[in-house]
Amino acid sequence: MVYVNVNLSGGLTCSPRACNRQFDAPPCRRVGTSSGWRQALKRWDQRRERIDFNIGAELARRLVAITVTRADHRHLCGPCRHDVIGAVAHEGKAAPAAAPARLDQRIRLRLGAALAHSVAADNGLETIGEVELGKNLARKFLELVCHHRQFHPAPRKRIQAVLGARIGSRMDRVVGGVIGQHLLVERVEFVLGQPALALDCARQHHLGAAADEVLAALDRDRFEAANFERVVHRGTQIAETVEQRSVEVECNDVEGEFHHARGGDGCDFKPQANGGKAQTMIQKREFAAVILAAGKGTRMKSDLHKVLHPIAGRPMLHHLMASVESLEPARKVVVVGAGREQLEAALGDTARTCLQDPQLGTAHAVQQAESELDGFGGDVLILYGDVPFVREATMRAMLDRLHAEDAPRVVVLGFEPADPLAYGRVIADAEGRIGKMVEFKDASEAERGCGLCNSGLMAARASDLFGLLRRVGNDNTQGEYYLPDIVNIAIGDGDACAVVTTDAPGEVAGINSRAELAAAEAQWQSFRREEAMAEGVTLKAPETVFFSYDTQLGRDVVVEPNVVFGPGVTVADRAHIKSFSHIEGASIGEGAQAGPFARLRPGTVMKKDSFVGNFVEMKAAVLGEGAKASHLTYLGDAEVGARANIGAGTITCNYDGYFKHRTVVGEGAFIGSNSALIAPVSIGRDAIVAAGSAVSGDVADGDLRMVRGEQIVKPGWADRFHDAMKKKKAAAKKGG
Repeated sequence: MVYVNVNLSGGLTCSPRACNRQFDAPPCRRVGTSSGWRQALKRWDQRRERIDFNIGAELARRLVAITVTRADHRHLCGPCRHDVIGAVAHEGKAAPAAAPARLDQRIRLRLGAALAHSVAADNGLETIGEVELGKNLARKFLELVCHHRQFHPAPRKRIQAVLGARIGSRMDRVVGGVIGQHLLVERVEFVLGQPALALDCARQHHLGAAADEVLAALDRDRFEAANFERVVHRGTQIAETVEQRSVEVECNDVEGEFHHARGGDGCDFKPQANGGKAQTMIQKREFAAVILAAGKGTRMKSDLHKVLHPIAGRPMLHHLMASVESLEPARKVVVVGAGREQLEAALGDTARTCLQDPQLGTAHAVQQAESELDGFGGDVLILYGDVPFVREATMRAMLDRLHAEDAPRVVVLGFEPADPLAYGRVIADAEGRIGKMVEFKDASEAERGCGLCNSGLMAARASDLFGLLRRVGNDNTQGEYYLPDIVNIAIGDGDACAVVTTDAPGEVAGINSRAELAAAEAQWQSFRREEAMAEGVTLKAPETVFFSYDTQLGRDVVVEPNVVFGPGVTVADRAHIKSFSHIEGASIGEGAQAGPFARLRPGTVMKKDSFVGNFVEMKAAVLGEGAKASHLTYLGDAEVGARANIGAGTITCNYDGYFKHRTVVGEGAFIGSNSALIAPVSIGRDAIVAAGSAVSGDVADGDLRMVRGEQIVKPGWADRFHDAMKKKKAAAKKGG
């Protein structure tokens, strides 16, 4: 930390606790404004020429390749793509010479912002003019990494104005910090970009050395160096150890991420093994999710609220809520209307609710959330409760696009269906900037030919959103306030709006009828079957197998035709589920077998290599390792030990009409066919229960229990009975 004393003569004096080495300046010396500026730049020129000249051309060439690797995030990189390509148009000998000039421009741009903020913070000059100066410099002239633009003379004039106010004497310190920050950020970006470009080991070593040289130059300031070293060291680690993996750096705010890490919130570097498509440096921004669920759902013709109808055993609203929750929203607001009580009961304390009554359109619905977002200054993501399959990555892309270079006021999620039908169209350019939003009925033939449709999902900053909503009118045939109108209002104000396009139109499919609910179920099941097979599961007739939203299957599991998995099922490796089995709330162990025609109810646990055969039902029961219940058996509220055998027709009599009772069968016990175990009862280890026994008392280890009535034999009785009955029947017919 640097402490400074300012005197009115314009000089700067370091205190005894000040940094002893600030870019080679000896402690406690006075630095004049002009001389400090010149000396700092001279020292920087020497250092810059030594470091930057050798790798300037390499950096310029690689920027184009880095841009190409970011094709999956075109909504983030698009605005700066042309800048990057233009910066390396004259590649070759001119590139090393151009790099120092470009670097000098970028350093000066940062310098203006840093000076203004330093002055306001250190001198306590909290006048409106100085504060505004700092804000304007930070907003207008802080150029981010990868944005290569022409230098403008305005920053120089503003810096001179600051110097004229006799507050520039500390420039040596500020210049040093700014130069060091800039060069480090550029090197960090370059080093982290190497794995994405699959550079060879020799090139990695060269760039790692360059980063180390920068670190050494900055090591004079112990506080900053400690933080810088962590980032650079982590970057070079990645470069050396993940040569075959891809690391993607968020292109539009690398420097912002860097400062964010210094602020204490951390910066996440993630080597990605999936081709680099996942985001790796994630700046956390607060956002709120507003979910519209006030519709009456009349086409469902149901007493159950539309968004509570289940898909794969889970209400469609909860599918959406789970995806939203994975992004860690600051607030979740569900707009309710008809069926409010059902929704509030289903949500519990997982989200706030607000009432839309009367229901006057989607814009009006979002407006109702304003009170729940009072004081919230982050982003707002607008979703629909009957559009449950929006992916986490899609929502993140919308929020990230909101903070791209062109800073759109509204981001719309678009999709390109095979048949656009009567969807509203999004007219946008190649970079995703919207020129117009138009409803199908109002579109021209040329506009109807556009295949990019509006899903209705949007993102906007809270500070913009509600102001735009208040300007939406209802001059339409329905007399309603439509949410898409905010886009055209923002465009009319001269502001940018943007579209992010999903590559999976099915994720924005709305559900308004039983037929659409069935289609959504089929869509979900199809995806899950493909996913299961990709994970090493054998489905002999995939179209006949139905999963729940939380079904977990291990490797080499075999599932035969016509199997239904309810919620809460876990199946371990190499298990075999045979045809026509229904499994819910059960855990099936490694190598276990169930079915055909098995029913495993909640609380069932089949341990390793256990076996359940045809027409066996289990509920709240544990079947031990290697134990068997081969057929026609009911095991309820029971615990069966390892290697025990349960004969055909055996039942546990667990319910007395008021309470459930437990049955325990020891290891290696043998239960004969057609036995009734009347709970509560315990059968000991290696004990035998004879077939046909009704056991109501405990059986000790190794005992035999046989419970049968005395057999009575009456010779010839059956023949005499048959003769008598036949004569009686014949007499009845004759008399009739």
